[in-house]
Formats: sequence, C-alpha cells, structure tokens
Amino acid sequence: MSRERNRKGEGSIYQRKDGYWVAQIYIGKKANGKHDYKRKSFKDYDDAVAWKATVLADQQLNHSYIVNNQLKPTLGHCSLTALETSQLQTLLNDQLQSGLSNRMVELFLITARSALRKAVEEGHVTVNIADTVHKQRWPEAKTKSYGQLDQR
Repeated sequence: MSRERNRKGEGSIYQRKDGYWVAQIYIGKKANGKHDYKRKSFKDYDDAVAWKATVLADQQLNHSYIVNNQLKPTLGHCSLTALETSQLQTLLNDQLQSGLSNRMVELFLITARSALRKAVEEGHVTVNIADTVHKQRWPEAKTKSYGQLDQR
C-alpha cells in the first residue's frame, strides 16, 4: 500500500541509516534557483514530528499576520479581478523603503503569491499577478559593532 505524498511545504520526516530521524521542510528557493530546506535531526521520531508541527504553525502565524496587518489594509479595497501588478509592486517597494528587511518583504510576496495561486485554482481570477512582480533588493543597513559605538 503506497502512502500519500505530503503537499509542498508540509515537509517530511525520514530515518537515516545511522538511526536518527530527520524532519525537513521546504522553505523556498535560494538565489541560485536551487531548493532550500530547513532540516533538523532527532534521536526520536516523536521529537521530529513535534518540531515539524511547531515550525509549520509558526509559518502559518507569519502568513496570517502579513495578510491581516499588511495586505488587507493596503490592497483590501480592490477586488481580486481589479488588482494590478503595479499595486502589489508599489506596496513591496514602499515596504522596502520604509526600512523593512529584504526577507520580510519577500515573505509579503510569497504570501501574496500563495493567496493568488489559490484564487486561480478556485476560478476567482485567471492570472496570478504576483508571478509578474519583480523583487527589488535594497542594500542591507550597515550595523555598527559595539566597539565602533564606544569610539565616538
């Protein structure tokens, strides 16, 4: 009897030859285009299951926060069919300029893509406009070490 595969993002747990259990969750793609995973090894299967559940719950909480506190207030006035790429691009650029990290803005885009992909699957829209948005990278703020601050 074959086991049903986990959907993308749900992660997996497998046992290595040395007896350790590895919990793994797909978290996206690296800059070079290769898949990126978050992995952790455990001696006990139950610990691996608990870790995977905790990480997935944290991801769900992050996506809920982004939707409720960022995407809905700024784009919620538009219907899905009237939403344009330029509106989403402007939101992301504004967030970068306001000082949010590149990673946080990338999470905005990931969340919007996921939501719009679901809307396409359900037939609410025909095209996922988030797929055409370009990630613009801003230079990370340079932080000073404690030694540099003491020299003033």
